[in-house]
Amino acid sequence: MPARSLTLTLSRLRRTGGPQGPTLGEMNSHLADRSLPLTILVFGLFGAVPSPGLPTGLLFGSLVVILTMQMMFGATAPALPRFLRRRHVPRRALDAVLRRAVPTLRRMERLLRPRLPALSRGPFAVLSGLLLVTMGVLLALPIPFGNSAPGLSIVALSLGLVMRDGIGILAGWAVSLATTGAFIAILWGAGGLAAAVA
Repeated sequence: MPARSLTLTLSRLRRTGGPQGPTLGEMNSHLADRSLPLTILVFGLFGAVPSPGLPTGLLFGSLVVILTMQMMFGATAPALPRFLRRRHVPRRALDAVLRRAVPTLRRMERLLRPRLPALSRGPFAVLSGLLLVTMGVLLALPIPFGNSAPGLSIVALSLGLVMRDGIGILAGWAVSLATTGAFIAILWGAGGLAAAVA
């Protein structure tokens, strides 16, 4: 996918769906002719935004895991289960996420370009896939305010894959590994606190 079309593609998501907001199926159809990493990037964006009272982490984390597994098994277009395709993304949430994300992604596009292509295929692609699955699982965990770090890790790594930029992919690996370490520390500390209280 040409770099110049990334933010334009995301901006056009505002036109999908009705007043209630697009369904995940409609969003998926809008992105299907682009790439799986772009769809993962978009769902990572939505997962990164804290939404108290709504299971957005569980929903979008699960979607990231499903789509990443498809990518790792060689799929070229995203496919969602029927029960997920029918779920709506509220119009207000869609507009809020895109309003924040598009300017930032536009600036990042200026820094990213195709380079170190070996990092986007073969065993390195497998590593990227495993990290995306891990971030999707962490995003789905019911940890208060725990959405942002794995969601942003998904965005960073999938953006490197979309742009076929090895430097961007390396940055995505670094952010993902740092996020994993932070979650392990949090869970370790929570376990120690529970043991002390008991």
